[in-house]
Amino acid sequence: MNNTLVLCNHGDSRAAPQSMPFDGTLSINPTPPDQNLKLHVDNISHRILSDVNSLAHDLLEIAAYTYYADCSIKRGEAANVYADKWQRRFELVVPVSDPARWSNPEVKDLLKETLEFLTGDEFSFNFIGCGPRLRQLHLNLGDSLPAFPGSDCVCLFSGGIDSLVGSLFLLKERNERPLLVSHRSVPVMDARQKSLVKLVQDRNQEWQFPHLSVWINRMGNRAVENTQRSRSFLYLSIASAVAFQLGMKKIYICENGVVSINIPISGQTVGTLLTRTTHPKFLALFNEFVKKLFETDFSVENPFIFSTKTELLDMLMRWNQSELLQATVSCSYTQGKTKLQPQCGTCSQCIGRRFSVVAAGIEEHDKTEYYEKDVFLDSLDEGRETAFAEGYVRTAFEIDEMDDVQFFSRYPELEETVHFLDIPPDDCGQKLYDLFQRHAAEVVKGATGKCSDHQKELLAGRLPDNCLISMLAHRRHLLNPVEVYAEKIARILGVGLRINFQTEKPKTEPRLQESAQAALAAADERLRRESPMLSYSAVSTKPDFADTHDYNRLLFIEIKLVTTRPKLNKIITEITSRITIYCDQGAFVLFVVYDNDDFIVNDEEFIRDLEKHDKIRVIVIR
Repeated sequence: MNNTLVLCNHGDSRAAPQSMPFDGTLSINPTPPDQNLKLHVDNISHRILSDVNSLAHDLLEIAAYTYYADCSIKRGEAANVYADKWQRRFELVVPVSDPARWSNPEVKDLLKETLEFLTGDEFSFNFIGCGPRLRQLHLNLGDSLPAFPGSDCVCLFSGGIDSLVGSLFLLKERNERPLLVSHRSVPVMDARQKSLVKLVQDRNQEWQFPHLSVWINRMGNRAVENTQRSRSFLYLSIASAVAFQLGMKKIYICENGVVSINIPISGQTVGTLLTRTTHPKFLALFNEFVKKLFETDFSVENPFIFSTKTELLDMLMRWNQSELLQATVSCSYTQGKTKLQPQCGTCSQCIGRRFSVVAAGIEEHDKTEYYEKDVFLDSLDEGRETAFAEGYVRTAFEIDEMDDVQFFSRYPELEETVHFLDIPPDDCGQKLYDLFQRHAAEVVKGATGKCSDHQKELLAGRLPDNCLISMLAHRRHLLNPVEVYAEKIARILGVGLRINFQTEKPKTEPRLQESAQAALAAADERLRRESPMLSYSAVSTKPDFADTHDYNRLLFIEIKLVTTRPKLNKIITEITSRITIYCDQGAFVLFVVYDNDDFIVNDEEFIRDLEKHDKIRVIVIR
């Protein structure tokens, strides 16, 4: 685990634990000298006269420091499929206006717990007093009029579909008057948000939709980590500071329930690979944190927790606002995108958007030329692009066939969600099941509809083999990814071992295992490229499950050498007993049996007897 000391605003390193070794030190300074973080509030509706409350100012800085640190320290590389190296530890030294208030265990512990659940990292805070601040944060509230007259709530506005629908929902369905608050880090994002707000204002003149943007961005260096798990803490901190400053009690962060709860789209997407940006537990923890900090009632709410994205698009159509869809951007990857193609088309957010738009029947308002790739028709790169697309559809088809017992057995993490939503557990469980059933039906509808629309092109061979429609036609989405991975490993070992021992048979099992490891090592780069979310573990003595986090992403490999008939009987007994161990753990295993002199009489029968167990694959090599 990477352990980093973070010195904020020229903080003193002596305030950090002196006995703890650090892998590196990161300095984050929003003020000269050596400024490398910019904090600036741009209010396009009113001029500003009064300063931000000191606690709100502290919160904004802490959120900005956390976000900056999050983006500055690299998590594990793509090959680290278990996310073992994804977790990092940050020791922050932070100058604040009231160290005693921030060091209060109720505040400090909630801050730590909230960030750790959100990011999957570890945080420790050391709060020290700050000298006179070089003020660069100003919320100008005006002399004679209150800022944003008529606003009664804050709504976070990212420029995506969900925040767009949320801002209109508050006006049209709840009769509220939202102040839209955005975070922007690059000019292109700022321009898109402003353009979308202008369109909303022009089409809905019963409310002015005031918009406040906050610049928080790096100066002089680029981010090296793009997962940005702490981003939603930054967003909500901005919203909370604004709400507290203006005396508002309600904050809305709008995201559909499927993305908010974010169950894994495949067995290979777990842990910190799953974002928790609007997860009910995160929102509950943050809500409690800001209440303790400001000692006032706040309501941080996601009004769409039980809605699918297609249902949000249905609202947009009902309000006759579908034309606004084209001005929204959903892509997870904002860097490097052009004005003409602002969305990649292959990330989880883009794929979810496309399926939702198809299910809603409003594709004419979401032009495919705005995507770098059309996931349905364009060739997808082997690896992450195909894995996300296949996994998204596979999960929908699986959930579509599940009853409620099977659903909650498959996704036990939903138990945590139930306890953080303020409705009776049984009702909440039913609502969650219904939510994902509706979503699954929407994805199935989109998939079947697209395949039907392009059936002629598919049959005529005019579609690439690795576009999503072709993959669906070949039923790749119905295959277990680990089984496909096991087949790849089996082919590699079948070829590699035969070549290595074509002139001399292996004499010992360790020699055979060494040769297998060499064959796998030679193919490792291709395996990681084609199956980036899976890995294997060669077992030489007995399976060790102590350091394994998720067996759905791991293929255990056992290699056996048959040199005599008595040895064959011993191996069969050994494999049979080991199968029980693997099955008890729910692990997938490939047994590679090298048969020196045809001691196995009937390969098919030998393999069939062992493969009758779930998640067991056997190959015989000579």
